[in-house]
Amino acid sequence: MILRLGAVTLIAVIVSFLLGEMGYSGKRAVAALSMLLLFCAVTEGIADTVGQLLSLAEEGGVGEIAVTSVKVLGVGYVFGIVSEICEELGERGIASVAVNVGRIEIFLLVFPYFQDIVKMGIELIK
Repeated sequence: MILRLGAVTLIAVIVSFLLGEMGYSGKRAVAALSMLLLFCAVTEGIADTVGQLLSLAEEGGVGEIAVTSVKVLGVGYVFGIVSEICEELGERGIASVAVNVGRIEIFLLVFPYFQDIVKMGIELIK
């Protein structure tokens, strides 16, 4: 898996370089497509590991928290990569919006836990 990803990355860099030398104006699109393909290839390998982690967490009784944690990590990485692709294509404004949407999504994922903590704090004060 690692060698395959390394080879794909090297090929993408070489193709992007050669296209740039030939004066092809779509060099950035090729780089963005390469980033997207690499991300898809990596997610295939990660799926098995995440599944094993979630099953262990379920056995330990913290399945819901582990699922939320994995979702937060996934959202962070996905929106980070989307932002990088947008920046590579020269769209800094859209990249900034993508980062902010990711932050809002993470907040919405963890907000129920924050509510529970506040409720417990109020009950302790009473």
